[in-house]
Amino acid sequence: HYAEGALLRLRNESFDRETLESLFREMVADADRAAELIKSFRRFVKQSHRQNVDIEPTELAARLSRLLSHELHSSSSISMTVADNLPPITCDSVQIKQVLLNLILNARDAMAEAASGDQQIQLFIGPAPCGGVRFEVVDQGPGLANVDAEKMFDAFYSTKESGLGMGLAICRTIVELHGSELAVTENNGPGLTMSFTLAAAVAKSKQSTSAPNSP
Repeated sequence: HYAEGALLRLRNESFDRETLESLFREMVADADRAAELIKSFRRFVKQSHRQNVDIEPTELAARLSRLLSHELHSSSSISMTVADNLPPITCDSVQIKQVLLNLILNARDAMAEAASGDQQIQLFIGPAPCGGVRFEVVDQGPGLANVDAEKMFDAFYSTKESGLGMGLAICRTIVELHGSELAVTENNGPGLTMSFTLAAAVAKSKQSTSAPNSP
């Protein structure tokens, strides 16, 4: 609001020093309040108790599919591939679903900028070299064109006209709290791949419940 007012006065040359200083002070104050808000939210995410459960990747994918059906008008633009015989993982399934949803929505927005080509988002859930499960969201958008790769995970950095720049920063925080890293790589063709890996659930040893043999 204040930034628009300052720009309007600059364009129309209908400004004075005192007015501009007042507008810029309000802009700085708004930015400071926003910065405190995101810091507070990230502290909350870090300190909140995660509801970690053991879950099969196929079940997580099924829950995500139901979530996508509510969030997107059409699921035909999404291809989901889940490998067979994946180990269960331990995670906060609600948080991980939100991370994947956010990455898919970002991919959709990125592909809206692409003039032509394959418009399908691909989600791969497969084995990771470490023995865990790897999640990959692949788009066919413009890639890193007009994107500062070093800042794309920073809070308030956004290439969208109406974007807040909070989504990827929060996703990165959640993934890091699960002991992983949110990575971005350019595809051989158009687009990007956003990925992270979750460790397999620790096998619980079976305790014998049989009574000791009588002497």
